[in-house]
Amino acid sequence: MLRKSLFSILGILIVASLCIAAARMNHTEGHVSNRPQMIKSLRLANPFATEDQLRGSATTVQPVVITGATFKGQSVLTDQFMGDDSWFNDLKVRVKNVSNRTVAGVTLKYEFDDAVSSEGTTQALNIGIGESRFRVSPKGFVLPGFSLEAGEEVLISFDGWRPNHYEEYAKHFTHAGLSAANFSRLSIYIREVQFKNGDIWVNGQSLTPDPDHPGKYKRWP
Repeated sequence: MLRKSLFSILGILIVASLCIAAARMNHTEGHVSNRPQMIKSLRLANPFATEDQLRGSATTVQPVVITGATFKGQSVLTDQFMGDDSWFNDLKVRVKNVSNRTVAGVTLKYEFDDAVSSEGTTQALNIGIGESRFRVSPKGFVLPGFSLEAGEEVLISFDGWRPNHYEEYAKHFTHAGLSAANFSRLSIYIREVQFKNGDIWVNGQSLTPDPDHPGKYKRWP
């Protein structure tokens, strides 16, 4: 009789433990699935690229072009998809070197078309990979060497230049009187390309360091 009672108590404890575990799992899944999902709009632009470049049959005008994007590891096939408030942190932009030169850095311009601060200004920022005049790295952070050869592609993430870049920017737009929910429409284009020899391409212009004015550039060729 005692043995039967012990087995009964043990069975009750096992069933109770399984119920508690299932309840916790359901709570966790519900918490994740209940994160607000909104329609997000993405525009990937190559304003200085020619149709021949985009088809891969030309190597002038815009040396690097945007070829696509991924969201949470999946290819973005349309200009609208569902995402939560931190969606642009999960976004990666794919770019390709369509020039015949070695690229040392790529700068992307992010423009949030629908986010206007309390001062009436739209929100925009530069992100990228490798060298750039716009790159700002935190003290002690060493950027690994970067090189993109002709024909190669690379994915650029939001924290390509800085670890925890999303958290830093979230604080910035909070101070501007905005919340992450304000960001639903994003345009991205290539702002600058830096070459291994120090030349740069910026907003449609090819520039080279000016030896007569250190830190300045002049047009070439």
